[in-house]
Amino acid sequence: MDCDIHGPTIPTLLGLEKERIGNSPEGLKPVQATSNLKVLSMGFLIQNKDDPVIWRGPMKMSAIKQLLGDFNWGPLDYFIIDLPPGTGDEPLSIAQIIPKITGSIIVTTPQDVALISVRKSINFVKKTWHPNCLELLRI
Repeated sequence: MDCDIHGPTIPTLLGLEKERIGNSPEGLKPVQATSNLKVLSMGFLIQNKDDPVIWRGPMKMSAIKQLLGDFNWGPLDYFIIDLPPGTGDEPLSIAQIIPKITGSIIVTTPQDVALISVRKSINFVKKTWHPNCLELLRI
């Protein structure tokens, strides 16, 4: 699930820009990217990819709740949430909605300016879910 509300790029990264969310008797369905990968993103809901999403905290929280709760995901082995960099509304919303996250993967590039944000994200994870998490890999 792509939770970068202001910059939903997962559909583009996966070549799914023309796909649309499905509807069935069981409810709304994420896009079936492959036989074992389901994808959901605000990118599927925006009419024009150049249109900005101009939302503040409560609107973003509501959208994330809907993305999590209003869709029929079916059985899943893993549920991966892609978040924007930093410690803003999106990660805070996920921390409130799903308080028992079982793992976090933080990916970055090696530039100093990117590492500043990543350190904050690591500390966010430590404070909200995993106080004993470690930095596992630095490339």
